[in-house]
Amino acid sequence: TQAWEGPGAATWKKHIAPLGALNLGNSGDRTENVLWRLQEAPLDRLEAKHVVLLIGTNNLGHGTSDAAETLAGVTKVSEVLATQCPDATTHILEIFPRGERINPMRGDICQINQALRSFVATRNATATRNGGAPRYTIDALGDRFVGPDGSIPKELMPDFLHLTPTGYEMWAEAIVPAV
Repeated sequence: TQAWEGPGAATWKKHIAPLGALNLGNSGDRTENVLWRLQEAPLDRLEAKHVVLLIGTNNLGHGTSDAAETLAGVTKVSEVLATQCPDATTHILEIFPRGERINPMRGDICQINQALRSFVATRNATATRNGGAPRYTIDALGDRFVGPDGSIPKELMPDFLHLTPTGYEMWAEAIVPAV
C-alpha cells in the first residue's frame, strides 16, 4: 500500500523499517496491475520471509470489477506471491472498509473478506511451509477502523478510505507481531 512514505512515514520508521521491509505498493493499484508487475518483475530473488498483501479496494472503488472478480484477483495475486516467495508466509489483509457509513460497497467488501477467510483455511489445509507453518494468514484489521454504529471515524480515515497517522499506527501494531 502506498502512503507509508506519507501519513504512515513515522510509523514505518518506528515499527516496519527495523524489520528490513520493502514497500512495493502503488497508489490506485488494482489486482490486475499487481499481477502484471509480478509477471514483469518477479519477487523470487528477494527471498522474502513474509509478504503482507492488501489489495482489492480500488477494483471495487474504480468500478472496474464486481465482488467476484475482485475476489478472483486477490486470490490470484496471493497464489502468484506464494509461488514466487515459496519460503514466505503470505499475510493477506482483509480489504479495509470504506465510506463514512454502511453502504453497498461495504457489503461487497464483507463478502470478499468472508471468502478470503475460506481461501486461507482451504489453502492452509493442503499447503504449509517450514515444517508445518501456515502458508497463509488472514487478518481482519479493517474491523478496527469501524465504530459500533458502523461509521468510520475521521480521526482514522479523513476521507473514509485513506488512513491518518493514527490509522497507520493501528495497522502496524496489528501486523508487526505477526511478522
